Formats: sequence, structure tokens, C-alpha cells
Amino acid sequence: MWKTTSARLMMTLSLTALLSGCVTSGDYCDIASIIFLDSDDTVSWLLHNDRNLLTSIVVHNEVTDRLCWSEGP
Repeated sequence: MWKTTSARLMMTLSLTALLSGCVTSGDYCDIASIIFLDSDDTVSWLLHNDRNLLTSIVVHNEVTDRLCWSEGP
């Protein structure tokens, strides 16, 4: 009987620990920030070597700006 109670307690504690990481308060703007690049050389390098990453950074920055720092339409 002790093993069953101990196992249930361990299962409950494990699930609680896992689920507590999923709970957030606030919104996207509480954790989002603009991604700054060091220089024009960085942008140029990304343009030639990893265009998808550069596009993702630009999209992220534009979305973050619109959602978090724009005054509205």
C-alpha cells in the first residue's frame, strides 16, 4: 500500500512540475524584443548566406513593433 501511495504522490508532483512551466501571465509583449543586428555587414552576410534567417528576423521585428510599440491605426 505504501508503494501505491508513494507512486501516486510522485506522479502528481511530476505532473504539477511539468504543467507549471506551461502557465504564463501577461502577453507576447512581456517577453518579445526586437532582434538587433551588429552592423550592415551582418545584414549583407545573412542576405548572401542565410536569406531565410534574415527574412525571419525582419518579420519578427515588424510583428513585434506592430503589436507592442505601435500606437494603433
